[in-house]
Amino acid sequence: DSGAGVPSYSDLGAVEYVGDPKPEVEACGDVSGTWTASEGHRVVTCDVTVPFGEGLIIEPGVEVRYAGRHRFTVRGSLIAGGTSDKPILFTRKDATESSRGYSGIRFESASGASFISHTIVEYGLTDTVYLSGSALPIAGGGIHIDDSEVHVDHSIIRYNEACVGAGAFVSNPWDIPATFFMNEIYENSAANCNYGGSGGGGISVF
Repeated sequence: DSGAGVPSYSDLGAVEYVGDPKPEVEACGDVSGTWTASEGHRVVTCDVTVPFGEGLIIEPGVEVRYAGRHRFTVRGSLIAGGTSDKPILFTRKDATESSRGYSGIRFESASGASFISHTIVEYGLTDTVYLSGSALPIAGGGIHIDDSEVHVDHSIIRYNEACVGAGAFVSNPWDIPATFFMNEIYENSAANCNYGGSGGGGISVF
């Protein structure tokens, strides 16, 4: 859903990454604990995972910059709690071909409830098809929710790409909630699908 016109968070739309003097801290492999803005922005240099039974808290003002086509997978819990004046930002590090998009934030049978608030998720790109018998990772350019409780509010999801559910994709059983409240979801593209068929530029629920 859209929260267009709500003053409490409409200022988020003006936030663009233009460079920040804070130091950069590499993120790679298993992660947990707390990421603070005072420590610096996080640069994702390989796939990262919040392990089952563990949690990651991201504090206001933190930028998570992807240096390539890496995944951010949550199997434990994620609390990304930005504020209207200090949003959290998930974005690409550089506008290059190797870093033109990352594989989004993916919640996969997570052990705990996750919350994303006052957060910008942009330039996620999910378009690879694996034929190994597993589910094809074609859905959820920005956020992918599979069998996980996730609540997203007062956030911006933009400029993401996927075959299905470019902004967000939800595949949950009926008794596991996933909610989107007072968000701005725009300029996401359900296209460039190499298996045939696409849809759900904003949100797709399966």
